[in-house]
Amino acid sequence: MKSDLHCDLFTRSLDRVNDIDDLFIGKHDSQVPRVVYVLCGNFLSGKSSWIKIHQPSVSGVNLYLDGLNHTKAIRTVIIKRIKKLSPGCRIVCVRLLTPMDICLERFKKVKAGGKAFDLSESWIYKVEDAFEEVDVHEGFSSIECVVYSL
Repeated sequence: MKSDLHCDLFTRSLDRVNDIDDLFIGKHDSQVPRVVYVLCGNFLSGKSSWIKIHQPSVSGVNLYLDGLNHTKAIRTVIIKRIKKLSPGCRIVCVRLLTPMDICLERFKKVKAGGKAFDLSESWIYKVEDAFEEVDVHEGFSSIECVVYSL
């Protein structure tokens, strides 16, 4: 089961990484991202909320990659692609260290609220088990650790 999760999420991540090229190639210098934030964390850990809070009003300066990015392999593909497209770009990892019980509580609130949500509670556990912790040697310019609560 763990390998099914890994393959599915890895494939989805690669599809999104392939779309990154359009944000760098053929753009005027003022439109090319200068900082790329790679969000890493479990489902419902607060990645999207972090982006909303930290997104600047000026477009074309920062790029936010909102995904689980839960394995070193996925992060390596992202880092290599960005460095190839824009060698001078800063790549910042934002690691959401939200406790599992909070992610599960958020899941229950979303489900209870009646929102259409294509996620089962078991996926939250699977990602938690499969998560490979971020390491300074992966090639990020910096790593920011964030803890969210309810």
